[in-house]
Amino acid sequence: MKVLKIVLGLALFAALVAVVQLVEPTMDSPAAIFQRLPDVARAAGSEPVAGNLFDNLAGGTVADAVLFGDIAEQSRQGTLDAGQDDFIVTLNSIRSMATVFPPAEGAITLAKAARHAGAINDSLSKSLRQILNLIQADPKSAVAVEKFRDNFMPMLELAKSCRTWDEFQMILRQADSPDQMKVLTKMASSSPSGAQHLSAVLAVAASNSRATASACLDYILHQGPKGLDALYAALGKGAAGLKFVTAHPGFVPGPAMKLTQMQAAYQSLRVQYGAGVAAVKYLLIAILCALLVLVVVPGRYLEKLVARPGSPIIPGPVHYFLSALAVGVVLAGLAYLLSLAVRPATEPVSLAAGEASVTAAGDSAFLSGTVVLLSLLIHAVVWF
Repeated sequence: MKVLKIVLGLALFAALVAVVQLVEPTMDSPAAIFQRLPDVARAAGSEPVAGNLFDNLAGGTVADAVLFGDIAEQSRQGTLDAGQDDFIVTLNSIRSMATVFPPAEGAITLAKAARHAGAINDSLSKSLRQILNLIQADPKSAVAVEKFRDNFMPMLELAKSCRTWDEFQMILRQADSPDQMKVLTKMASSSPSGAQHLSAVLAVAASNSRATASACLDYILHQGPKGLDALYAALGKGAAGLKFVTAHPGFVPGPAMKLTQMQAAYQSLRVQYGAGVAAVKYLLIAILCALLVLVVVPGRYLEKLVARPGSPIIPGPVHYFLSALAVGVVLAGLAYLLSLAVRPATEPVSLAAGEASVTAAGDSAFLSGTVVLLSLLIHAVVWF
């Protein structure tokens, strides 16, 4: 009989915790507002690529195509020199730098290909042309090499992070100056999928407006790789999703927003039928607490508590009832506190918090749950 009561008590306690954890829907929370945004189809390039733009790519990145593959072949055939653009002509005039700084050969080839494809916007082109005019006077000097290394080599570093020309072109087009190009290169190289994610975000943002793309870049600059992941996770909502994430720096769309099946069903009923569903929830909590008290109260006291007039069992003193009521209040309170301690977060943790802050919050929740559970066990032992 005691084993049955213990099993029944544990089942009632688990049911109580599960019901208490049913959270009320927050229609004005960032997660709820984001979920109501219409879904859109993923833009081209937002999914992992199965192939590559270069059929005979001698490697896996755009940089490999520049050094060993298609772009290198186009440079040898003179295809990249067609049209005699002033920018390309100036680049050809400093090729002698490769004799003292060999990596310049690949960077020059890449810059010519980018200019030929329109990947360098007018603002960046103007800045680079001014630098080329300074280098042109003496391409082999130490000063010229340093200026070239500082302003042109980041383009080649960006190419090392991009697996397709579309990724490289989409990212490079956002740079209005060599300094911005360096920042974009750092963003793209932050993770193995950084370039693919960054280009996908920029493709969606730029299709809306240049201001949206700039806002996304500012967001990534302040939030780091996690900011890029947050924007990439919002691509399912299109440009509206990107704008929403940049406007709410602490919001992170993703698995943290997902509710359990039970919570989702409750919130759906709550929205559909109103406060009556909440009243049923609290009534169920009261019934579970009462049943839990009946299970915890020892049998000899329970007989006295439920004794009726005329029965052979003599009702117990008033303190039996007060004691049972106190136990019920304590058990219900501890169950509620325990449910708060182990309740999964319904809102994502702010990205502004550091890793140490996030870890500390998790440890605190675990510690709180442990303390409350020990208190509950001690209280049950003392009662028995």
